[in-house]
Amino acid sequence: MALDYYVHYLANTSRLKVWLLTTAGIGIPTVIGITAGAIVASALNNINAWKTAYTDPHQGLSFLIRDMLHPRGFANFLLILLSFSGINTNIMSLYLSAISFHQMATPYAKVPRFVWTLGNFVIVMVLAIVGRQKLNTYLQDFLSLLGYWCTSYFVILFEEHTIFRKRDFANYDLEGWNNRKRLPPLPFFWVLLRGAKEWLRPGSPDHLAS
Repeated sequence: MALDYYVHYLANTSRLKVWLLTTAGIGIPTVIGITAGAIVASALNNINAWKTAYTDPHQGLSFLIRDMLHPRGFANFLLILLSFSGINTNIMSLYLSAISFHQMATPYAKVPRFVWTLGNFVIVMVLAIVGRQKLNTYLQDFLSLLGYWCTSYFVILFEEHTIFRKRDFANYDLEGWNNRKRLPPLPFFWVLLRGAKEWLRPGSPDHLAS
């Protein structure tokens, strides 16, 4: 996501400034939201109206926010702004999802971006409509999966940069990143076989389901 925007920066832009602004832009809103959520969660058991609004399958988080804020009319206005902010975030994610498909494989790059964006939008809409009564459950499952995914890629990139590239950007093959013939084949097959062994071992989810 960041690379798609930072590619427009000048090459002599301060790396420290970019890191500080990026970290602050992501970290400060996240910390505020997490802190507010922790405060509200700790008060749910002490305020019955909040707990009822949150646990009622026909109400949920939006009704909890409405009951927390006064007056009600102003609370409804803030909920409208909150919904618009969610739409804005999803627009950015849908746009970047098309870029992800283009980078996934060469045949996918032949499909125009707007086709991938529209397809992903339809998928998101279907999931939102079907899972509207269990939004928190789906969000928790998705965020947990996203956390594992990000952690694994962090380890991969860290090992690649420190062990194999010796922390020197001159050791990167900038011309072969999109040429599969220049990629190492053995690690791919090792990961494929190792992953299949892990999922099919006794006690794995697939094994238990069968």
